Amino acid sequence: MGCGIYDLKTAAEFGQAIAIAKGTPAKPLVEPEDLLEAKIVGVTPQAEALGIIAAITGREAVEWMLQATTTAVPP
Repeated sequence: MGCGIYDLKTAAEFGQAIAIAKGTPAKPLVEPEDLLEAKIVGVTPQAEALGIIAAITGREAVEWMLQATTTAVPP
């Protein structure tokens, strides 16, 4: 989970589950923790496969990602 500095197309090419959050003028993304309350505006197909969609909060996206990593089967 990150801000718009990440390129979703490149992340998707490398199989990464990435969700992009966007701040607002009233609530800019200044500190890393600000991502948690921001809304998700874009996801890679891999993130979408985990259930992450636009409009949820960054906190929800992280929770989905953490749940996926704890239920994944080790190689």
